[in-house]
Amino acid sequence: MFLGFGSMPVLDPQKLVDLIVRAAGRTGLRLLVGVGWSDLSGLTGDLPENVRLVGAVDHDWLFPRCRAVVHHGGAGTTAAGLTAGLPTWIYTVFSDQPFWGERVSRLGVGGYANFQEFGLEHLVGVLDRLVGDDLRERAAAIGERLREEDGVGTAVNLIGKLADRG
Repeated sequence: MFLGFGSMPVLDPQKLVDLIVRAAGRTGLRLLVGVGWSDLSGLTGDLPENVRLVGAVDHDWLFPRCRAVVHHGGAGTTAAGLTAGLPTWIYTVFSDQPFWGERVSRLGVGGYANFQEFGLEHLVGVLDRLVGDDLRERAAAIGERLREEDGVGTAVNLIGKLADRG
C-alpha cells in the first residue's frame, strides 16, 4: 500500500514515520511511504521490514503494483490511483484536495478526511477499510473505465470544434 503526501510539507517527519510504523504493525500491511517534498532521509535506519520510504517515483508505474493509496489529494495523484483501479483515501490539506476527496467518496472507492485527523486510530481504520473487497471491486471497475477513455483525443476534438466556430 502506498502512502504519500506529495508537495505537502511534513512538519514533524519523525512523528509521521513513527505513526506509520505503528499503523503497519497494527494492520500487518506493507506500507511504502512516498516522502514527496519532505526530507525523511535520516529516518530510514530503524524501519521494520514492512515499511519503506521512497523518493520521487512514477505513480503510473508504481500504483498498479499497490493494493491501495493514501495521499494528499492532488489532482495528478488522485487520477493515477483511480486509473490504476485502487481504493483511495485522501487526507486533505487545502486547495482542490477536498474536491477530489469528495469525488472519491461519491464514487464509492474510498473517502477523505482533513489531514488534522491523521492519527494512529484513524489511519488504522482507513487502512483496514481500504483492503476490503467492496472498495477493491468498485475501484477496479472505475480504473477499467478510466483506462478505456481517450481523454487527450476527446480534448483535441472539443478544442477543434471550438476553433471551427471562431
